[in-house]
Amino acid sequence: MTRPAVWSNDPECGHDVDHAYQTHYCSYIRVPRLLTLQAPQTPDELFLITAVQWFELWFKVLRVDLQAALASDVSTLEPLKLLQRGIAIFKLFDRQLDLVETIVVRELETKKRVRASAALSVSEQLSQLIELARPLAAWAEHPQLRESIREYQARLDSFRARYNQVLHATLTPDEGAAPSFREWLQLPTLLDLQQGIKSAWMDESGTPEDFWQPEHVSADENMFIVVHQCSEIYFKVILDLIDRAIPALLRGEIQAATRLMRRVVLIQQLLVEQIQLPATILPLDFMIFRQQRRE
Repeated sequence: MTRPAVWSNDPECGHDVDHAYQTHYCSYIRVPRLLTLQAPQTPDELFLITAVQWFELWFKVLRVDLQAALASDVSTLEPLKLLQRGIAIFKLFDRQLDLVETIVVRELETKKRVRASAALSVSEQLSQLIELARPLAAWAEHPQLRESIREYQARLDSFRARYNQVLHATLTPDEGAAPSFREWLQLPTLLDLQQGIKSAWMDESGTPEDFWQPEHVSADENMFIVVHQCSEIYFKVILDLIDRAIPALLRGEIQAATRLMRRVVLIQQLLVEQIQLPATILPLDFMIFRQQRRE
């Protein structure tokens, strides 16, 4: 057993593998780098950073999926599959907004904390998604896509209004030295971690000797990576909450410990729904990127 090699100066994960350049979960999902991108000023701010990063990761999935759908042959099942996945993601967004409203808006005094830590701006990806959705109108009367397009657009509009309302309840512009919205979330790095890094096998019996990065990551593989990344950043929040709940419990602070563990339960409920999304990948589509190798 040996420690896995790291990609692009990522931190080590500390796990062992049979071969240094084996396609390891942590190198494929970019877990060690991903978990360096949350830098809260207070313990409770970790949840808020994670929640907004979670949205930005799923915005990328919606954006890539919509681009792929619009580039697909309308007579195939691909546009319908991707639109239906988008609808499922918007339903997941409702659960996430419920979570944010419960933990942030109602439980935490984040208004004072976050005013000093982030300047509010509109999500560039959400704006891009809204523009990308406009050409769907040309397919609105297609019998196979009609209902999916109407529901997709309705859910996008509903989500946009609610999301902006929640953001304005938790973040307020700060003209001082606070980092920008992009800097606070480390968006350039966060959205560049879906590269599908794989081992460079030379032949069927060979030992991997280096990594390689595919020229193109499909919409399905992008979603597959993101669903794991969204779980990993919330696992970090769960561990933080448990680490804070145990000492509180030992001090006899039952109410404080219960409040922290209640957040853990709410996050776990979100993750249970989230892990259903990979089922939207057809088996053949999964095998295409699962068996991908450098020629």
